[in-house]
Amino acid sequence: MEDADRTRAQLIEEIDALRRQVAEQSAPETDPERLKRQELERRNEELQFELVTRRRADEERTERERRAQLQQAATVELVGNESLASGNALEAFRMLTRIASRGLAVERVSIWLLCEDGKELLCEDLFEASRDEHTRGLVLRSADYPSYFAAIHGASRVSAEDARTDPRTCEFTNGYLIPLGITSMMDSGIFVAGELLGVVCFEHTGKKREWQTDEESFAGMISAVTSQVITTSGRKQAEDALRESEARLHAVIESLPFDLWGTDVDGRYVLQNSISRERWGDTLGKLPEDLGVDERSLSLWQENTRRVLEGEVISGEVEYDLEKPRGVYTYTIAPIRKGTDITGTVGINLDITERKQAEQRVLAEQKDREAFSRIREQLWSMENEIDLDDLMEAMGESLRAMDVPYRYFGVNVITPEGDVLAYSMDWEGKWYSRKRPVGKEIVLDIFEKGEVAYRRNLEEEDVYHELTKAGILRSVVDVPFSHGTVAVSSKKPDAFSTYDLQILSEIAKVLSETFVRLDDMRKLKESEERFRSLFQAMNEGVCLQEAVHDPSGKVVDFRILDINPQFGNILGLPQTAILGKLVSEVCGSGDPPYQDIYAEVAETGKPSQFETHLSTVGKHFSISVFSPERDKLATVFEDITERRRMEEGIRRAHNLESLGLLAGGIAHDFNNILTGITGNLSLLMGLLDPDSEEREITAEAQQAATKTKALTHQLMTFAKGGEPVKENASIEALLKETTELTLRGSRTRPLYDLPEDLPSVKIDTGQIGQVIQNLVLNADQAMPVGGVLKLSAEEIDVSEKDPLPLEAGLYVKVSVEDQGIGIPANLLNQVFDPYFSTKSQGHGLGLSIVHSVIQRHKGHITIHSTRGAGTTFEFYLPVSPTQAVPVVEEKRKIATGTGSILLMDDEEIIQKTMGRMLRTLGYEVVSAYNGNEALPAYRAALDRGTPFDIVIMDLTIPGTMGGKEAVGQLLEIDPEARVLVSSGYSNDPVMANYAAYGFCGRLSKPVGMEELADTVERVLAKKEGAEASK
Repeated sequence: MEDADRTRAQLIEEIDALRRQVAEQSAPETDPERLKRQELERRNEELQFELVTRRRADEERTERERRAQLQQAATVELVGNESLASGNALEAFRMLTRIASRGLAVERVSIWLLCEDGKELLCEDLFEASRDEHTRGLVLRSADYPSYFAAIHGASRVSAEDARTDPRTCEFTNGYLIPLGITSMMDSGIFVAGELLGVVCFEHTGKKREWQTDEESFAGMISAVTSQVITTSGRKQAEDALRESEARLHAVIESLPFDLWGTDVDGRYVLQNSISRERWGDTLGKLPEDLGVDERSLSLWQENTRRVLEGEVISGEVEYDLEKPRGVYTYTIAPIRKGTDITGTVGINLDITERKQAEQRVLAEQKDREAFSRIREQLWSMENEIDLDDLMEAMGESLRAMDVPYRYFGVNVITPEGDVLAYSMDWEGKWYSRKRPVGKEIVLDIFEKGEVAYRRNLEEEDVYHELTKAGILRSVVDVPFSHGTVAVSSKKPDAFSTYDLQILSEIAKVLSETFVRLDDMRKLKESEERFRSLFQAMNEGVCLQEAVHDPSGKVVDFRILDINPQFGNILGLPQTAILGKLVSEVCGSGDPPYQDIYAEVAETGKPSQFETHLSTVGKHFSISVFSPERDKLATVFEDITERRRMEEGIRRAHNLESLGLLAGGIAHDFNNILTGITGNLSLLMGLLDPDSEEREITAEAQQAATKTKALTHQLMTFAKGGEPVKENASIEALLKETTELTLRGSRTRPLYDLPEDLPSVKIDTGQIGQVIQNLVLNADQAMPVGGVLKLSAEEIDVSEKDPLPLEAGLYVKVSVEDQGIGIPANLLNQVFDPYFSTKSQGHGLGLSIVHSVIQRHKGHITIHSTRGAGTTFEFYLPVSPTQAVPVVEEKRKIATGTGSILLMDDEEIIQKTMGRMLRTLGYEVVSAYNGNEALPAYRAALDRGTPFDIVIMDLTIPGTMGGKEAVGQLLEIDPEARVLVSSGYSNDPVMANYAAYGFCGRLSKPVGMEELADTVERVLAKKEGAEASK
């Protein structure tokens, strides 16, 4: 005994030490969480790669546009420069090298011409940008640079990224390239009539430079212009050489990657390249106003032309929103000079739309990243769900910063109890939190489906019937996360873009991470508290174990070292049969398996908590596992079998309650509609010839509508709290009528055993009819090939000594016995549970409704079944103190009368239909929509001395005062007022006990002409207990 006590003391000490250790640790990371973290890391790496790739592409695009702008400006300056046509080659060469240096942003540009024998190159001009100086006179000889000379004779261009290692240019390295810091070269040949006359050399200093295609094209244009200068400068060749040079220049201009154009002094277009034609069409000979541009663009053009003709070179940026072109362009416009005169303008447009869009996109993405980073930081600062109250405004501001166009933004958190906590904020920054009954089912449905639900236009597609609930809203998005949904809504249809949905999805992911972390923290705290109470009270099963290894060192099982008494009670074994045994021998297998979890905790030291089902005892357990030291485990077993059962029962009850609310609402609306149908049919009957075929057809329609009332009774039975509206009835007649109707077309044959002197019962015939229908239908389905269904009834006297849970008194016992396959004994106690069914296609609601109805009638129902021999249901109903009088159908005149009636109902069709019926019966009718209208109307009539003879009030009116609230105030105004209550909720407690609420009669919708007339007549005659026919 001392050893056992010492072991327990040691165990308590070890667990307490473990508790302190766990308190210092963060929440354990489970496999799903690790996978989620790895997935987030992978997605983050992909995002970073995508951002780097996009940034590199944007940088390349910006660099390309920068080069194009430089080349554009240089081209405009060349086209408008008079030096090209002056005949002064030296002046033209100096202009060319200077402009070419700016156009390609290189340090040195020079023009070299070959001597007649082609063995020497003479420098005609060399421009150095950093010094802004021109020099000439250098000589290169082929004998000194044979590879270079061979290269320029063999190709029209020599492009060397690394001039010091390129075999065509490396001969210049030591004596020329290195001393001057030149790293890259590009030499473009000067040709006239197909003959090489020299080269234009572009020399770059600094980091090595890879020459781009557009730069090589620009160099070719400079060479072409140089050849034109040569042919017009006194060294002209034949006339065809001049034409070739001009053609070469024209080809170069045509190949420029931007829009080039020119005008005369009148503004008429005289020059246009192919890109310009593609964008603007053929403009030659036209004025700007002929191009159909908008007033803003035309005004800008005219102002630019005026300034350029005055000698300015202007540049700017313009955005066109025309069919063609469209986008953002930079432009440079320069004057064309001839001597001192300006003879026109030349300009270039460069499309920079992509660059502008890229810049805006980069800025927007940066802004969004910063905003989303704030959201992540805010969410990760949460310590519990209540902190969402403090974070909603900050999150809403971040969403606005990311231009998500919401009217309302919210986070809907589903509690463990199945409620929905809605944390919401509008676009003005006003927020609130509440439990939200309206919309709860929507959130639960979207959460269950696990997919983004974007309702783009509620007016076109209203899946969840939100239009009437949402008011001004037209588009709604819900994105599920681990504990609910993230939602935004807008007054505009289709308000949210794909990018907005991505932002919301990212927020949902961060919320999931946060709530999982909070769950882990909560579980850890609960685990600590569970261990503390465990070793104080010792009410849970505790087991101390050590790991068992195979020869390779792998943990394969655990040996039990010590247990507390409760652990033995759980397993139903004495301590001696447990100690020293392997866990697998004592506990058997688990579902899910627990062995791998044990092994992981023993090896890593990280605690774990999970639920499993042990096959040896057939129960569910919550198991907490700790490792006081390596290869040692302390496990706490909590029996959660009953809790599981109760949770499932609560869930089923909630589901049934939701269905009941839905069914009650449908039945109410259905009864209102039926009132319009039956009432108008009654009116029509009175207008038709009694012997006419039209009256016969109308009568049949009225009978069909009246039968439909039974359907609403069945729907009402679903509704929570539906009180039966009772009347004396013959159970024999109801049993036969319902059975025959249910078995119509079936192979099952009913067999009745019903005594003639069977007493009446006071029941709601609609509800008890559904009980019989469900029992008969179940029996029929249990006999798919047909059979005999026995239905019997008898009167019995129940005393206080009887085992039945009934008050002493007389009852009618009804038995429904089939010859079906029967129900297994282990399932008999579940047949009345909601959603339980033994049939694969069954919904499990029929018998639960049967049980509920019988209880509401203060009765009782039992079941007896033998597998393979059939099932018998027996239900008991209290005997009525008075016998039901058989209804004898007879034709009689409908009661009419005189007087004034105030009719209060919010449905216009009810006002019209019942108003017509009452006027047809001879009464004056005044209508009101609610109590706020009816009460002043009654007071005014009372003040005039002509009070209403009867007031008919609708029981409930959504959003305002209905009859239930108004009747009390009306009786304070006039205690003698006679008030009838009407409702489509025929099983409402007020309808069943109307007198207790101040009413003197009731009208259950749908209301026909006869019952309306009879009820009003009885009330006017001051007969107590006025009641409309059911």
